[in-house]
Amino acid sequence: MYKISVIVPVFNVEDTLQNAFDSILNQSIGFENLEVIFVDDKSTDKSADIIKEYSKKYNNVKSVILDENSGFAGKPRNIGIENSTADYLMFLDPDDIFLEDACELLYNNISENSLELVSGNYNINRDNEIVRNNWNILKLEDNESSQVKNVDENFNMLLATPSVWSKIFKKDFILKENIKFLEGVPAQDLVFVSETLLKADGIKFINTPVVEYIPRQSGESVTSKKSKSVLAGFIKSYTSVLNIAKEHDENYAWLGPRNLFFWIKQFCLSDLTLTDKIDLLNMANPLFEEFIQSNKINPPKYLDEFLDLIAKKDFLNASKLSYNLDIFYDDNILKEKLKNKKIFQLFYGFDIEIGGLAKATFNRANLLTEHGYDVTLLNIDKQKNCEYITEHFHKIKYLNESVDIINIYDYISQRYTIDRSISPDIENEDYTLEKDQLKTINSKKYFNNYYCIETYDENDLLNREDLYTNDGFKFLSISHERRHLPTTLTDRKLNLEIEFESIFDFHTYFIQEILLKYDNKPFLINENSGIVPNFNDIDSSLAYKIASIHTNPYSGEHHYGSQIRDDFEILKKVHKLDYVVVLTEGLKNDLTKEFNINTIKAIPNIIDLEKYKVENENKKDLSKISMFARLSPEKNITDAIKAFEIVSKQNENAKLEIFGRAVTPSEILEEKRLEELVTELNLEGKVIFKGHTDNVSQEMQNSLATLFTSKFEGLGMVVLESMLNQTPVISYDLHYGPADFIINDENGFLVDERDIEKMAEKILYLLDNPQKAIEMGMKAREKITKELDSENLFLKWENVLKESYINSQKSVNSDLIDTTILNELVKAERVKIKLYRQNHRLYRQNKFLKQQINSKSKLNIKKIFKKIKNK
Repeated sequence: MYKISVIVPVFNVEDTLQNAFDSILNQSIGFENLEVIFVDDKSTDKSADIIKEYSKKYNNVKSVILDENSGFAGKPRNIGIENSTADYLMFLDPDDIFLEDACELLYNNISENSLELVSGNYNINRDNEIVRNNWNILKLEDNESSQVKNVDENFNMLLATPSVWSKIFKKDFILKENIKFLEGVPAQDLVFVSETLLKADGIKFINTPVVEYIPRQSGESVTSKKSKSVLAGFIKSYTSVLNIAKEHDENYAWLGPRNLFFWIKQFCLSDLTLTDKIDLLNMANPLFEEFIQSNKINPPKYLDEFLDLIAKKDFLNASKLSYNLDIFYDDNILKEKLKNKKIFQLFYGFDIEIGGLAKATFNRANLLTEHGYDVTLLNIDKQKNCEYITEHFHKIKYLNESVDIINIYDYISQRYTIDRSISPDIENEDYTLEKDQLKTINSKKYFNNYYCIETYDENDLLNREDLYTNDGFKFLSISHERRHLPTTLTDRKLNLEIEFESIFDFHTYFIQEILLKYDNKPFLINENSGIVPNFNDIDSSLAYKIASIHTNPYSGEHHYGSQIRDDFEILKKVHKLDYVVVLTEGLKNDLTKEFNINTIKAIPNIIDLEKYKVENENKKDLSKISMFARLSPEKNITDAIKAFEIVSKQNENAKLEIFGRAVTPSEILEEKRLEELVTELNLEGKVIFKGHTDNVSQEMQNSLATLFTSKFEGLGMVVLESMLNQTPVISYDLHYGPADFIINDENGFLVDERDIEKMAEKILYLLDNPQKAIEMGMKAREKITKELDSENLFLKWENVLKESYINSQKSVNSDLIDTTILNELVKAERVKIKLYRQNHRLYRQNKFLKQQINSKSKLNIKKIFKKIKNK
């Protein structure tokens, strides 16, 4: 008499049968004590031949071959039970294996304790990496067990994975209760295990693995298939569990519907037609009613709208919405959808002499592009030879060649330029440049795609800028009579003037026009903190809006409790943004408190570590201290010069080299003031202004240390660059940034703000102890390379894109609803959706136009409509 009958359902598993059988053959209980029953479900490979050979070779092995395929393992398992002769039953799937003492462990526990069901745990083998299945819900330590009279004593047993192959059952109990596997449906093991747990008299769970479960490749498992018949089969199985649970105790009604979590995932990931999805939701409605009403089931927030629609029996819109919910279940689908979207990085401040903000913007664009994202930089500088500068940065490898730059003024000029050779009738139009009636001085500036005439009044003050296409058409006029620069655009196609109250409104208008070209809603990352442009007024339906803040937004003491700076427009309507990204955890925490929102992330600027190879190691100029900063008042170079006055009195060889541009009027003014200060302090030849350099790394590596004395910063790109170049930084300990990376007296120095004497003291210390400076530099580089790994920073940025997109997926009218395969039964709906998709851009344009009518910009709408009508 055998102790256990082991039942193995078989279908097309010729590659795994041998391993499964060997695991039975080598059981510690002794193979002779086991009856093995293989039931082949009409395999089309050699599986049937293999099990026939086993039955010929071993007297305790039976093989049963079905005449036709039943589709699922239920029928083979039932036939196995009918052919069994042992007192106890175990099941094994032919692509898994028993651990060596599985049968002995389970048999001893069920027979010695007079139980009707004993369950062990199992290991999961994914690509030869083996982990134990998590049984936290049972709160059992490894190898601990829990024994109960019935499941009512511990209903958590019902929540454990319903693995029929990790359990042993008393056969008399199965027969007495007439428990059978459902046939012809998936999840029949769920029904079988649920029913046995609810009816068993004596149950034990042991947190010891008895099976090595080997998940099949994606799509091979029956339960992973997403056809209509499989999903309908799940509904039948879950309904059966619901009925069995209700019969046992109404309080267990949740047991069947709780499995809808898995079903919803498969439903959303399927590519079924809309009609099929509606049919399935109709079938599943009784289960959903229980699911929604139960207080023991807590669905995630992203299913709220889906479940609300089902509760209203609006299966059509629930099915539509399901096409968007796939992103919550498959990260690859989410990434694919993100990579099909355009990413615009909006910035101002574009020149050959690249600054820290532009460098950070370029680095992020490069990194996103390298990972397959489609990035374009959107630039709103006027009077810049954008094409030339873009070509320059592509050539010197600062910018990935796949990253394009659109300049708004180039864009408009190109749109309004007419090739006279193609349109000879245009000759009759008069494009003579206007002659100003005032006493003026005209200045002409030529650019790639347009040119500008600046008109100055008799007091030499800029009065107006007029921008012309290359063929002489004035498309833009900017008045400098008022602070916000009223701007007039002349639409060449409609031959009308559109007036904007400010240059910022004009920028907003054209940024939105560019965004409107994309039916697949793009991302817009604003790299500017001020009013350039009115980022908050850009319609959120046109783009996911992300603000990237590169500086400190606080005024006064520049930390929490101070006022937000007046010019910091980006935070004035922060709740209209999808995300805000800052550079430091400190600023993130303060702004989170300030605005009580959870959509702020801290991500340091991306640095291409490969560009920072230390080539001048041990070749430092031991008397050279450097500073890298725009000659701007907020960089507080004054303090560095005053500190160097103290240094020069004690070390006559010391020199301070200041690298940085002076381009804007305020920078030129500051340069003059600083030069006067150097003269006043008798520091000529010791403090040297070196201007802009393209060899930042070389100059940093050649320096003994660098100084950082800004009044406020977001993080300070030059701090990171200096540390990467193996040169320690002596920095003011300001909010925010330096303390995130500088460990005082280990890889640099932090000095109290405005403490000029302490700054001088630290400079002198390193000049007197150059080896200490070199050691600090090495530790500084080690710190930055570890914490600013580009792959980690990319993943953080990708998560911002993901969460911005996911948070917006709350509307059935999303522009990403994919209803590609529609059925004849819903022809009307197909037409509706097709029209919606074709005209989505018109819908967004209409919304945009309504916004403009109500905006501060006074568009002459009547003239526009009149022109359109005439055309």
